[in-house]
Amino acid sequence: MSQLDRRIFSTFSSNLSAITTLMEAGHHTHAIALIYSAIDHMSWLNAAGEPGGRGFKDWVNRFLFNGNTFDFNAEDLWAARCGLLHTGAAESDLYRDGRAKLVYYVVGESQPDESMLNPVLAAHGITRSQVVIVDYHWLTTEFVDALSRFHEHLLADATAHARSAQKAAMQMVFQVSSDVSI
Repeated sequence: MSQLDRRIFSTFSSNLSAITTLMEAGHHTHAIALIYSAIDHMSWLNAAGEPGGRGFKDWVNRFLFNGNTFDFNAEDLWAARCGLLHTGAAESDLYRDGRAKLVYYVVGESQPDESMLNPVLAAHGITRSQVVIVDYHWLTTEFVDALSRFHEHLLADATAHARSAQKAAMQMVFQVSSDVSI
């Protein structure tokens, strides 16, 4: 197969456009939330059935991490996604149950300023070992690379491509009447 189904391509471009718009406007938390939502979306397109958390983590491991290991894992990102999308907070049930670490974000490749981070953690009764740091720019650029890897996967696997195209056809679309001003 040489070309991605137009509905799948539209999904990719729509997500990237919205994420870019949020980033450029300085809405970093919303951009991260949309990245997590887009990963949900991609994992749904890729999976047979309804993937839920398992599908999210599988997609993260396969396409986002791409065989690399980090101080954080797919479970940590799933927990971060749950906390952010459901409550707007870093904490989630997975963290409270001891199954995932808290994800804190930094911008740039430097490590967090421990003299600033530790008092915040201490005030909330959180130890440094319970926290992993994710670079915001790494997450955003690696997500774009993950979409590229997913794109290549779909082109190489006709069954996965057909399944994704069928699901993409079920996505919500808007039709704006010509007499409605937006």
